[in-house]
Amino acid sequence: MDTDAPSYVSRPVMSVLQSAEEEKKRKYLQACEERHATFTPLVTSVDGLFGLQMTCFVRTLVERLAERMSKPVGRLMGMIRARISVAILRVSSDSSMCLRGSRRRFKSGESLLGEVV
Repeated sequence: MDTDAPSYVSRPVMSVLQSAEEEKKRKYLQACEERHATFTPLVTSVDGLFGLQMTCFVRTLVERLAERMSKPVGRLMGMIRARISVAILRVSSDSSMCLRGSRRRFKSGESLLGEVV
């Protein structure tokens, strides 16, 4: 969610994220209940700020992973937040930044320019 968009500038960031969570709930909750499933709206800003329910979800995920992997919660929290931040950056960045990397593999001995070394 781009919280810097002109339509959101006058509102506090957390208010924008909360309204996005509520909108997702309105849109998907009934379909999930019909399937006897749970639904948690995961909302982040393009700047990497988490909505309240996203924060709770990540905390629960990290606690369960820490227990399963016998790793410190703080270390895993940093790793998970970093991975989410990179994913957000990839999605929200301009395609000219080429953050996804090359789509084709280079053969050994081939330079990035396609010349045989």
